[in-house]
Amino acid sequence: MLVVTDLIYSFTVVIIIQTGIFVLIKLLFTRDKPYISNKKNLLPHPPTFPIVGNLLQLNVRPLEKLYQWNIKYGPIYSIKLGQKYIIILNNHEVVNDLIVKQGSKYSSKYNFSNLNTILIKSNSTAFTPYGNQWKRDRSIAYSALTSRPIKSYYNYILKDSDQLLKVLMMKHGQPTYPLQIFKNFVLTNMLNILFGAQIKGNDDPFLKDVMKVMDDITEFSYPTSVLNDLMPILKYVYQPSNEKAVKVYQQMENLFSSKYNEFLKDYAQGKNLSPSFLSQIQDEIDEKGKNSIEYEDVWQMLVGLLNGAMETEVNTLMWAVACLANNPGVQEEAFKEIDSVCDKNMPMMVDELDLPYINAIINETLRYRPPNAFGMIHLSSEDDDYNGYFIPKGTPILLNLFAINHNERRFIAPDRFRPSRFLSNSSTGSVKTKSILLPQFEYDPSAIDKKRKSLFGILKNNSPSLTNNTMPMHMSFGAGRRYCIGQHLAQKQLFLVLARILWAFEIKPDVNKDGSMAEINLNDGNVSLTSYSPSPYNVRFLLRKDIGLLI
Repeated sequence: MLVVTDLIYSFTVVIIIQTGIFVLIKLLFTRDKPYISNKKNLLPHPPTFPIVGNLLQLNVRPLEKLYQWNIKYGPIYSIKLGQKYIIILNNHEVVNDLIVKQGSKYSSKYNFSNLNTILIKSNSTAFTPYGNQWKRDRSIAYSALTSRPIKSYYNYILKDSDQLLKVLMMKHGQPTYPLQIFKNFVLTNMLNILFGAQIKGNDDPFLKDVMKVMDDITEFSYPTSVLNDLMPILKYVYQPSNEKAVKVYQQMENLFSSKYNEFLKDYAQGKNLSPSFLSQIQDEIDEKGKNSIEYEDVWQMLVGLLNGAMETEVNTLMWAVACLANNPGVQEEAFKEIDSVCDKNMPMMVDELDLPYINAIINETLRYRPPNAFGMIHLSSEDDDYNGYFIPKGTPILLNLFAINHNERRFIAPDRFRPSRFLSNSSTGSVKTKSILLPQFEYDPSAIDKKRKSLFGILKNNSPSLTNNTMPMHMSFGAGRRYCIGQHLAQKQLFLVLARILWAFEIKPDVNKDGSMAEINLNDGNVSLTSYSPSPYNVRFLLRKDIGLLI
């Protein structure tokens, strides 16, 4: 038995050595061309390792490493992931100069050539190359996501948030990991908005089927899913199985195309349909002509919007609850504001302007822990020079949103969770491009008590659709022509849910064995290609209101 084991071991070593030699030879003859010409200035960059580039340095705490490189190499630098060169943008000014001012050069999106089609098809609008098709699809989707149609979705948000509170009420005082609760809320609410009051409760079979598909899609956003693209040489020694991807895609198509078919049938028959995203865009499609968009593009658009909401809103709620549990003082200020405005009535959408601190909490959460730390990777569509550095056509451009939102020149004490920085009695929330330091506004409870109506200026201009003269205070919804078009809907959903949770509950951390509060670790999180979520934690939701007000 020992001889056989030694033989197998020796054989394995020989195979590994032969494979390594083969890979090195292939690398020498098939490696990517340098992204910078020798005659051009090279962007600053960290040292790289053979074959893997900087991948190993990003294996543990990638956001922290990128942030360290930002401090060392400046607001724009390059890294090499495997055999791919990528440029990293780390502050508002550089993003404004390239992504905003030169949007025609930097508005395309980088598609990993070996990336599984699941990730592309489930983020179709986000991954579509810049051009006529992208402009068409985005215009149609945006028509259903402006302020007027969003108001027609309010009843869904109200109804689904009521159900969320009842679920949390059943958890009163118990250690609770709220991830699945928030996933159920966001998924239910988005399906109701997309299709029009279609979900009949948490036991709805369609809801369960879609949840399963959404969870499966998440697997394809793990960094390991792009290794073959970053290191094409791996194709000679490893080819990932495509079997599950094909199955997930078929399930995704069956679910969403069948629902879309049901809608088209009812729409063609002139039935009185509930307000929905589909109704809005179908009117837009009819106005532009039946052939203005392909059938497949529509149901993939639905998947993309749903997938984006699941990642952005669920992660934001998870980060917000964790931050609030660790910051009871922030909760106390929120309680004062909510109780003075709403008292025994649950917050409604009409209360939004009177609850500026709730919006400040949301925007500080988005700044402090962006739900997608990198956004979608941009792509340069032509050669360009920036401050003496050459950026060639076809270079992936990554927005380091975490570093951008933690810029000490723009945010005082960026590592502190401080919603008061988003409060102002006059500011529009935007800053001039040439500003070095963004004013930080301290929270003054007496100001709210005395002159609440003067605080309507909370981030009025926090839109990532930047102009050349203004920039948002955080950039978690992206920037330039590719900013997240679902931003305004997401902020309405987040406002009502968070306002109602804080109206009804006090959020406390779990308790240690010795009876002390177990502080949640906010420095560790799970980073994927499309999301940034906190590590698992438990909190307790303690009722602040009479139970009769919730049922």
